[in-house]
Amino acid sequence: MTPRRWPLIAGPLTVLFSVAGLWWSAGRAERAIRDQSDARLARHAVAFLRVVTPPTAKGYDAPRLLAGVNSLASASFWRGGFQLVLGRTPLLPDTMGLLPVPESLLERLAAGAPTVLLDRHRSRASLVPVLDPDQSELLGWAAAWGTLAGRLPSVDGALVTLLVLGGIVASGLAFWREHTARWRLVAFVGVLGLVVTLAADLGWSVYRTARDATDTRLLTLRRLVEIAATANGVRHEALSGIGVGATAAVLNTPVTLPDDVTREEQDGVLVAWIAAATPRNQGGLRFTLRPVEAGLGGLWLRLAAWVLLGALALGFTGWAGRAMLDPRHFRESLTGWAFVAPALGHLLVFSMGPALFTAYLSLHRWDLVSPARPFVGMENFRTIFADGRFLHSLGVSALFTLQVPVSLALSLLAAVLLDRSGIRVGALRTVLLLPFVGSVVAIALVWQWLFQPDAGLINQLLARAGIPGPDWLGDRRTALPALMLLMVWVQVGYQMTVFLGALQAVPMTYYEAARLEGAGAARRFWWITLPLLRPTVLFVLVTAVVNSFQVFTYVAVMTGGGPLQSTEVVLYRIYQEAWEFLRFGTASAMSLVLLALLLVLTWLQFRWLGRRVASP
Repeated sequence: MTPRRWPLIAGPLTVLFSVAGLWWSAGRAERAIRDQSDARLARHAVAFLRVVTPPTAKGYDAPRLLAGVNSLASASFWRGGFQLVLGRTPLLPDTMGLLPVPESLLERLAAGAPTVLLDRHRSRASLVPVLDPDQSELLGWAAAWGTLAGRLPSVDGALVTLLVLGGIVASGLAFWREHTARWRLVAFVGVLGLVVTLAADLGWSVYRTARDATDTRLLTLRRLVEIAATANGVRHEALSGIGVGATAAVLNTPVTLPDDVTREEQDGVLVAWIAAATPRNQGGLRFTLRPVEAGLGGLWLRLAAWVLLGALALGFTGWAGRAMLDPRHFRESLTGWAFVAPALGHLLVFSMGPALFTAYLSLHRWDLVSPARPFVGMENFRTIFADGRFLHSLGVSALFTLQVPVSLALSLLAAVLLDRSGIRVGALRTVLLLPFVGSVVAIALVWQWLFQPDAGLINQLLARAGIPGPDWLGDRRTALPALMLLMVWVQVGYQMTVFLGALQAVPMTYYEAARLEGAGAARRFWWITLPLLRPTVLFVLVTAVVNSFQVFTYVAVMTGGGPLQSTEVVLYRIYQEAWEFLRFGTASAMSLVLLALLLVLTWLQFRWLGRRVASP
């Protein structure tokens, strides 16, 4: 393949790769929803037959059972087909070609499987067991299929054609060497926009299928209850047994309820419910369940992953197309990427993976108590910003960051004073660096003893000087300054070492020329040392601010966020939300807000100091 033809062939292939991945994910999700819908409606049908034709010790009454099966199969509300087999005898004609069912599937039903999937070339149906009155012996099985309208996936053909053709043309032109970087960027964004549009359309298609599955299930439940209520000998309380897997509430008094499916939040969880009337009792039933569409957060995450993979593949295609124009550079680049690949893979798996999972958690109500983990969108973010404690913790972290300029100035001063050789100087450097490399918990415990109001060394020294020492960690006015003092003591040695490395890289000829011109030590520092240290100052400042917002261990060991939340920094608040209150959704939202805040602060520091670094 020549370098000139590479974009025209590999570019369209990357677009087709993304389209195929998105289509596969959406199709798999819709098939799963359909299979679950068939299985659930088959279980409701079996429960309906048990209510209207209850089995005896000898089994089912065949004529009554056949009448009930015929009423199901011919009912106008029943979308799709239904079949019931007792032993080896089908009660309805085998129009789908289900028989014979493989023995392996029947063995799984007999072993207690709630449902199995029969998937053949011409037929796909969900099978559920029909058990004896003791629920111990398999008498037969029931099958349902096609309970949802076919839409796998329902994307307009014109839109798909536009996406594919537009993607092929744009990707072919995106990295053609005659085009400028701006036009390549425009083409890349255009292709990415087409792929995102396809992902949104496919996700919306699956969402509509999920809503249809919820509505179909509840509407079928209501109709089954209304039919069973008119049968002879059926008790009002027995009708709730039709709603297998749904919460059924018996209404003994006439209540005006909506005729259609209603969706609402109960205790912060999205539910769907419908009412079924039983005219003989002037009452009814209310069936409540978790809607299918509430569990589609994983689908949106998979679609986003396919979009991201497509963007990375398209970017790699463009880079390879341009790099192949220079074979030597191309080989060197591939060799470099081969060396970087293990570290990059580790970063993607152990950093990007948890970050994406955190984003997924932030869009769900997720805890370790409730099994329901519904998709709630931006609700977690609205909750944390309405929570005064989270905003308070951000303010505490901002105050704690005020120690950064102090440690920066002290470390720079120590680096300038210790920028010389000698055994004593080397020993002093080591002593200053020890707090940074020591055990964090051990350091916190030692300083906790130093800050004790009675037996602490600091207050004992103050007492000898006639100064009454405060309760450092027990008073809200001194607890945070005490932690800031500890942070300065820990960080000075590390920052000093970084500055020493930068100082030793400054050419001595600059200082010799300044001495010949009569410049003193202060002027040499201000006009030579400080300008040449600006990149290092920027690095130390950015890392110090990030580390300040990420402090946790000192707070957890020494104060526990107290007293009166005066030292409750944002990372400790996130820890409490996740591991004490078990609200991982809101904790993940807090983590993302902290990430966004640190990104903005870092960008502002680079924006403000970067120009000064570029032009000393």
